[in-house]
Amino acid sequence: MNIKARYLIIIAMIALVVLIILEIPLGRTIYVTKDSLKVLEIPNLVKFKEEVSASEVKFQTLRSKWGLQKDINKFLSKYQKINCDGKTYYYNEEKDFTVSRYEIKKKWLNEISIYYAIGNTCDIDTSLKKIELIPQEYTIDEAKNDGYFGIENGKYFNKEVYDEFKEDSDNGISSILRIITLTENKDLIITDLHYENKKFKVVRDATRDRNNKENYINAYNFEHIGIYENKLYAYNGKKLNKSVVNDKKNSMYLFDVIE
Repeated sequence: MNIKARYLIIIAMIALVVLIILEIPLGRTIYVTKDSLKVLEIPNLVKFKEEVSASEVKFQTLRSKWGLQKDINKFLSKYQKINCDGKTYYYNEEKDFTVSRYEIKKKWLNEISIYYAIGNTCDIDTSLKKIELIPQEYTIDEAKNDGYFGIENGKYFNKEVYDEFKEDSDNGISSILRIITLTENKDLIITDLHYENKKFKVVRDATRDRNNKENYINAYNFEHIGIYENKLYAYNGKKLNKSVVNDKKNSMYLFDVIE
């Protein structure tokens, strides 16, 4: 056998080994998220791409979709399978986070997206899906169908949901309102307004806003909600006025009040 033939055989054997490695299940490694410091299990031989938001991380790999799925199924099988909102999630009790799904997109470099939320997403007794688990591609039409309150083209939709929240909060009853609004570029903003123990908590997800540089979900605490110049604000202090509205640390605009 000449030297050229030997080289061809060696190259073919190396290629076969590489192919086998890329195809077969290879177990898992871990990734620690930047903001929440949650330890996520991921398949071996994948490369970090980006943290898309506070609830989605992307990786890339040459490995096959079949091998990746085998690894993912194996470590998800150790999680607690939970059901709420008409969907199935996977809760890691030891690390206290919930995986809503692993998504594998077939490309030249296969792409893995991991969607997760801190805590057990089914713990809260509410019809609202946790804000962290709402897909980035969520649309305003889906929000309408899901029964959330919001504004589009200067008109309310599902206003009865806001009216119910307002009545409950006025009467000291714990309640939550999901508010859907659009930016000038028609990007979706999702705001959860919680009322409990005579206080308001605002959870704002502006990660779909292309002009927003903060790629994570924020939470704020306020003492009151009120209307100033036909706009609803959550705010701190005894009185809602111009100085409070201009103080971004002590107020937050929620939506326009339509007469």
